[in-house]
Order: sequence, then structure tokens, then C-alpha cells
Amino acid sequence: MAKVREHGGLCLAAEQAGVDVRTVQRLRASDPAFDERVTTARELYADTLEHEMVDQARQRGNPVGYIVRLKALRPEDYIERHKIMSLNVNVDATPDDAPGLLRAMLGDVTPATLQSLSAPSGAPRSLPEGSGMGTGEIIDADPPHVTTEPVHVSPAQAQPADTARQGAR
Repeated sequence: MAKVREHGGLCLAAEQAGVDVRTVQRLRASDPAFDERVTTARELYADTLEHEMVDQARQRGNPVGYIVRLKALRPEDYIERHKIMSLNVNVDATPDDAPGLLRAMLGDVTPATLQSLSAPSGAPRSLPEGSGMGTGEIIDADPPHVTTEPVHVSPAQAQPADTARQGAR
């Protein structure tokens, strides 16, 4: 167990103890007390690594060690989230059909989806009819452009997925 605590690796610890790693794996599966000791030894090794990482961050003034610890301790606050939305639709519609089509598409949208689709701050907004959350016309200074032709976007024009740190302190 001392070797597991020292470097955390089962294969190296088994080799240094003169046993095959498969023997260690079988023992862990058949002996809950042994498995618990191995798990504890590996947790102690992980704690040592975390301590050394934070010490290194403190000594060098590099925040990476702190960031890694915060991600482990508070993942809901510090792990990046990616929102990706993809929609492929083939529609034969005229510009006059667009508002009704949009209302039909957004009619059962959840409040969370509505929020993620909402216009930038200060832009006019309205809820679609039939959403169960109020009614109103879609307000837009420019009428929607509807085309039945495929739209091609070059990689340079494509926008990256939304990456936002959720609830950062």
C-alpha cells in the first residue's frame, strides 16, 4: 500500500511488490477490505497531488493549480459548459409565411429554451402565440428573410459554440 500512496499507480505498485497487477485486481474484486485500503491509498495520493499543485501555484504565482482545484471542488461553478444547438429544416415558405412558421416552431418552447434564444440585451422581444406564456407579435425592425435556397457558410463565417462559465464567482 505504501507504493500506491507514493505514486498512485496499481501496475507500478504491483511490480514493485513482485506481483502481477491481475492478482491485485482479483484481490480487489474478492476482498472488500483490501479494495477499501487500495481506494484509500489512491485517494491519499490524489490529495498529495492536489496539495502539491496548490503549493506550486502559490510559489510561482500561477493560478492554474487553483483553477484545477476549484473545478474539482465546485464543478457547478467552474467547469465550462458548451451549448450547441443545431436545426436542419427544409421548408417551402414565402416571407409572409415566416412569422406563422416561427410561432409554430416555438409554440411549445420551454422557458429555459426561450431564455437561451432571447435577443441581446436592449433588443425588442416578444413571446410566441400559443406558448402558454403570453402572446404577442414578433417585433423586428427588419422582416425575416426566408429562402428555399441552401445557405452555405464558410468556416471563417461560422460562429463558435457558446462557451460560458456558469455562475462564476
